[in-house]
Amino acid sequence: MPTIQQIIQSHTIESIYALVYTPNRQRSRHRFPENCVFKMEGELEAKTAANPNKNLYPALICGPSKSSEGEMNLIMCRNVLIYFNRELQNRVFRLFFESLCTDGFLCIGSKESIRFSDSSDAFEDVLKNEKIYRSNGAATV
Repeated sequence: MPTIQQIIQSHTIESIYALVYTPNRQRSRHRFPENCVFKMEGELEAKTAANPNKNLYPALICGPSKSSEGEMNLIMCRNVLIYFNRELQNRVFRLFFESLCTDGFLCIGSKESIRFSDSSDAFEDVLKNEKIYRSNGAATV
């Protein structure tokens, strides 16, 4: 019976067992086809359904990870936020704030602004015209 190894130790919110189909890969722009991961009820079911001859392998999928909270020194998000509505922008800025260490930098696009978001107090201007901000560590988001 195939084994499942957890290579990376991380603090994750959820872990599930799955069966992963890995086709014979040829040169392609896409790594894997759509629908190549199948959620399983448990470890035993994933191991039992595995068949290496058919490129089916058991896996333990962990995520999302909380291991990056407060560890990022720089986040660059140029010209993406303009396509989000205000609510989604606020969620993204809150995630950026939580991910940046104190004094970490956030760079956004020239047409974007953090000043009208719920997180505006959590960042200070570094280069205003270049839209570069620094997290001040204020937990106001």
